[in-house]
Amino acid sequence: MTSTIAPASTPTTTEAPEPVLADGVEGLDLAKEVFDASRVERFRARTEVVSSSDADESAILLASYIDGTYQRSPAGVHIAVRTAGAGGGDVDVEIIAVGDDAWFRDSGGEWEQDRTALQLLALANVSLLSPASLEIILPVLEEVGEEDVAGRPAIHLQGGVDELQAFLSANAVQDLNAFNELTEGTIDLWLDRSGFVSKAEYRFGGVVASTLATEYYRASFELSDFDGDFEITAP
Repeated sequence: MTSTIAPASTPTTTEAPEPVLADGVEGLDLAKEVFDASRVERFRARTEVVSSSDADESAILLASYIDGTYQRSPAGVHIAVRTAGAGGGDVDVEIIAVGDDAWFRDSGGEWEQDRTALQLLALANVSLLSPASLEIILPVLEEVGEEDVAGRPAIHLQGGVDELQAFLSANAVQDLNAFNELTEGTIDLWLDRSGFVSKAEYRFGGVVASTLATEYYRASFELSDFDGDFEITAP
């Protein structure tokens, strides 16, 4: 049965290699992707990217919400992307990929087999916020402590404007040239016991060079439902 993009069920805890968390980040075997880092077979991911003209997001300029399910074998991905702007005209896109085959549909239409849809999966690349992409700032982030993320232990790390700007510049996540300066910013990461980022959030605000308007930007990412009861199949 094809997976559904529905609110995640109560997450289950999956066994994983166990570096000693007391050693902090230095004790983690930093891995590129979830499947490389653990014995997890399936999981869900939720990503939100929001830009707004106010800090509390009551005046949203553009927002993207990505819900995805992933499985190790056979390799499969099922994502749903909803993009909304202040002027309306929401766009919904859904993609399923199993092995080397992919299917695509928009706004709840009919599924069409289309290998080029594989290129769109970069929208929900679960390795975007991998520890490997954070090498520049990991050494300078402050360790807050150990917390649970979806039933799995993780190290919580925090940083401010300087650390966030280093991360954004290194990973080209947001074109910083659009801003005269960042007036505020924070980054929070939760590194899973296995060494992958199981939760992350960064937010910043600043004056946009072209309009001199102040804008705010937030991106969040979280994994859950490890080895949940779902399967990704061709539509």
